[in-house]
Amino acid sequence: MREWIRFHKVSAVSDSLAPLRELDLGIRTGEVLLVVGGRWSGRELLREILGGRAEIVSGKLYLEEERYRKRTLAGLPILCVDRSCHLTQALSLQANLMSLGGATLGERNDLRRNLREEKGIQKLFQEMGLGYALACPASQVPVREQVLLWFVLAVLRRVPLFCLDCSGYSFSEEDCEVLGHAVEKCRRREIGVVILSERDNALLDRADRVAWMEGGQVRKIFYGAEEYRQMTGTADRKSETAQKSEPAGGAACTVRTARSVDEPDIREWRILGVYDADWPLDCTLPEYLSQQMRAHDLALPDYLSMEKYSGREVVYIPEDSVQSLFQGQSIGRNLILTASRRVGVRAGFVQKDMERFLEQEFSRKFDIELPVEAVEELSEGEKKLLSIYRFALLHPRVLLVENPFLRSDQEERRRMKDYLRELAADGSALVVSTKDPEELEELCDMVWRPRG
Repeated sequence: MREWIRFHKVSAVSDSLAPLRELDLGIRTGEVLLVVGGRWSGRELLREILGGRAEIVSGKLYLEEERYRKRTLAGLPILCVDRSCHLTQALSLQANLMSLGGATLGERNDLRRNLREEKGIQKLFQEMGLGYALACPASQVPVREQVLLWFVLAVLRRVPLFCLDCSGYSFSEEDCEVLGHAVEKCRRREIGVVILSERDNALLDRADRVAWMEGGQVRKIFYGAEEYRQMTGTADRKSETAQKSEPAGGAACTVRTARSVDEPDIREWRILGVYDADWPLDCTLPEYLSQQMRAHDLALPDYLSMEKYSGREVVYIPEDSVQSLFQGQSIGRNLILTASRRVGVRAGFVQKDMERFLEQEFSRKFDIELPVEAVEELSEGEKKLLSIYRFALLHPRVLLVENPFLRSDQEERRRMKDYLRELAADGSALVVSTKDPEELEELCDMVWRPRG
């Protein structure tokens, strides 16, 4: 395996992500590198640099042992995939592959030539575990298989480096087994695979090296899963945690709370946190709650019944709720269009100055500087707040909020937690899911940890 790219004392800063501080890291073709780091480790900014979306401010980059003089990796043959990468659902898988193309005209032409060999592409689909025809619309393909399509694209484009950020996904062990098979196929083709994750996952056993990041630097490199487990005590801690979390009498879930309870009764909770490391990738929060209740023979409480209440009384805020904001429109217009029955819209007319009033109320509440011509000018955390606030104007009985802290900085997370507590104090019952159990324990009255 040859070293394809090297970061030498590379530093970088971002308005919303933790900085990199003199990062030293080499990435080789044909190896699987698992990069593990918490939210403030610099891992997310490393992803942005690999994706060509961020610049370095100091340090040196080497490409195939030659000094690389540019400050950004944009245009290099690196395929970087995270939760924000979406297929066009109305197009077929083949059309999606064609539209994704490549960074250069030559790459796009190579891809077109490869896609003409339909039998070969279908064979590659099967090899990667993607059991769908090229003509199948993306809307009919589960999310895990949509992720597999990016592995197919990496092979077709012959990229030397494929980066998969797992932190925005909820991979089950079965998902990791399927994805791990695709990782091996890329490795055999001399494609370097970088897996970014907040913590070690089931893909750990596929890794040749594990880089542990903290404070914007790689603090330690482990050579293989066994060395990582031995030096971090992961296996011992995992066993100890499992013993502690085993509920008496074989209950369906474990609950962490400030007060003692004999059995979980979520009707008593104002903010219920839900954490499950094996959450299926393509399952929404309402579906997941219903499945867990059915699987463990527990009745879904009245206040969480999706059928009993109208859309205004039970509101589901998905992880990607930011994408449903009305792009190109102001804050006030977004609020008007969502909560028209509450803010005085009649027969298509808006009460005088209502739009401006709502915008000022939102900006005052969350300390946002006006004017804001369109929601695109807001930070990711502010967009998430707006995507929740606009439905909170309906005063719902229940709010189901999925991963509300995604892509938010520390200050935005604090504001979000304060706001969710305020909603609970005002009478709404909240169910909040995140990928980080520590976030839930800080925010929620109780944290529900279902067992499979």
